[in-house]
Amino acid sequence: MGRTTLCAPTRVRHDGSVPIRLKWLTGPLTAFVCASLMVGCGSPQRETNGIGRQAGGGIGAATSSSSPGSVEPPSPSAEPATPVPTTPATTTTTPATTRRSSAAAVRGVWQGTVDETLDYYAPCGTNFDWVQIGTQSFRHGVRVVASAPLDNDSNTFQLSVATTTQTTEGGLSIVSSGRFNTSSGPVTLAYWTLRVVNGKVTGRLVSTHVAEGVAQNLLYTNKTLDPCGNRLGSIMFPLAMDVGTTISGTLGPGTGTLTVTGRTTDLLRGYRLTFTLDRVG
Repeated sequence: MGRTTLCAPTRVRHDGSVPIRLKWLTGPLTAFVCASLMVGCGSPQRETNGIGRQAGGGIGAATSSSSPGSVEPPSPSAEPATPVPTTPATTTTTPATTRRSSAAAVRGVWQGTVDETLDYYAPCGTNFDWVQIGTQSFRHGVRVVASAPLDNDSNTFQLSVATTTQTTEGGLSIVSSGRFNTSSGPVTLAYWTLRVVNGKVTGRLVSTHVAEGVAQNLLYTNKTLDPCGNRLGSIMFPLAMDVGTTISGTLGPGTGTLTVTGRTTDLLRGYRLTFTLDRVG
């Protein structure tokens, strides 16, 4: 089987940033994202022993010190024990048909505003520890689209979010999955796992795809060239949202609200985003 190639290998710069090539609906756009991916280590599973046995081996028969003639038969008036009825266990799994119908119910277009709280971090502490160096708030116009899933998409719908202005402080884009042309043909890459039931949307960012050069979940910010002193000025950078970013809220027939929280891959920005929306299509 041929090997699928999304982009040329990228070179990590001395400051830890990685060139990121992005694809937009309006055409190609080249941007650079500082990607300092944090990789967690899972805990090994602990083996469990089998159920212990009685020291004597199998189950032994009960013994009695009385003679066989001393055993009395049960009283004729004794009634057999009445079995206690058991209630079958219930599950809370949502049927697949319900998930599909709920996803279809929220498809549409919403517009409104996003109120942002951005926390600024830098490795400026003792021994270059990461410390918070500031917090700022912003408000942007925003557009949210929920549509049918892409081919081979594991989600039941596709979600895309973008501020009306992306190249200013706090501008952003959120995409749940993308379709890309490769040397082996078109492929679908998922960024988020999403779930929607009765208009309630929940999700988690599970892959940045920074390594492939197609990061699309981005936060635009002025990245200072000297973060601990800000003596060298700054430059606008799109920073990739990191794995573990969460989304929750509702997308209803009239209005919608969403909340997104997380941190960028390079640890420079933390974000709390609150969307207030009206359905327009």
